[in-house]
Amino acid sequence: MRCYKCGQMKIKIIYFNEHAARLGSILRAAKKGFEVLPATCLLEFAQALKLDTTRALVLDLLDMHQEERLRSADYIARIISENKRNLLATGRHLYVIVFGLAALPSLQSLPEVTVHCFESEPDTVQLSNMLDMVKEPPQPSGISASKSSQEIYIIGQSKRMRNVIQLLETYARRSEPVLILGETGTGKELAARALHNWGARCKEPFIALNCATIPELLFESEMFGTERGAFTDSANRRGAIEEAENGTLFLDEISSLSLSNQPRLLRVLETGEYRRLGNPQLKTAHFRLISASCDNPIDLAERNQFRKDLLFRIACLIIELPPLRERREDILLLARYFCSQFSNASSWIEDSAADKLFHYDWPGNIRELRSVISRACVHRAGKQIRPEDIQFLSRPGRFRQPELFSEKDMEFA
Repeated sequence: MRCYKCGQMKIKIIYFNEHAARLGSILRAAKKGFEVLPATCLLEFAQALKLDTTRALVLDLLDMHQEERLRSADYIARIISENKRNLLATGRHLYVIVFGLAALPSLQSLPEVTVHCFESEPDTVQLSNMLDMVKEPPQPSGISASKSSQEIYIIGQSKRMRNVIQLLETYARRSEPVLILGETGTGKELAARALHNWGARCKEPFIALNCATIPELLFESEMFGTERGAFTDSANRRGAIEEAENGTLFLDEISSLSLSNQPRLLRVLETGEYRRLGNPQLKTAHFRLISASCDNPIDLAERNQFRKDLLFRIACLIIELPPLRERREDILLLARYFCSQFSNASSWIEDSAADKLFHYDWPGNIRELRSVISRACVHRAGKQIRPEDIQFLSRPGRFRQPELFSEKDMEFA
């Protein structure tokens, strides 16, 4: 069908919904130059996707239950992935707009696809602005280091993770020190990078240091740097504070910092000054501090194992990351994302395997889940991951029986 006003083929938008429930809203948002093709089943969707003028997909999953939304989105992602060669051959970039999900990570790894997710139906103006982007040629990925460095994805649509993401977005605009608390494997460094990359310092250095790996006697040289002659075989070397100039210094496992070295860090935070080892000249420190710990420094301070004055300095803002067992509605979302990373988006997880993942307690949290999915992708036969492909390293007895869940536990946020 031609658009007589501009003399060009109309750009096709596929609207996927079993009942075409919000087709009227899509038609109102679509301006001249678009043709909306409703698809009420996956077969119609797959056929319309192959058309050379299809540039946008609107996946309306609002009428489905949460698990059905995830399965439908996963299946659609496989169809899109299987058509990747056709997208490349026709030079198309596909825009995917999703109603009913906070994220669609299985498609975010495809450079030929741009994904925008809405947990509820966007208003007509917002949707119209989104569709206007379809007419513009996409910006090449990695156009600059600063642009690509900002692409930090925090995957999660549970209520607790939505609250965490909201805090990250708020704190990223601030400059006060942040303390991130959470069990091992919950993603504390990823959260720290999000605070850096989503804020005004995104183009400046992000320097990460694990306090648990620094010998007590080497803390000063690692943190402040050294001058030639400070000790035997010493050379001029910048420390972590100097490397993080105008950027972010991330101190992981700060609770492991010895009581003898804690005052040295405290002085830098209070005065904004430090000295390299072997050099009496004062230097000025310009950085934002983000700290993280598996152990709560507040509890350690009560037991006199962590200085309270340092605690007050590093914990101006606090973010607590929930363990995976307390955000179960994110388990399958993360599993599908890792599956797409380790194989491709055309792989999928069988329902029985998904149940096995869902009812496990995940003592190693996201790090353990990533390892399990990586191993499953190696052992799988064909494209599907089966229950026998899911192998846990933890001790037996880490499973929860479905009947032990309350209705509240089983709700999807």
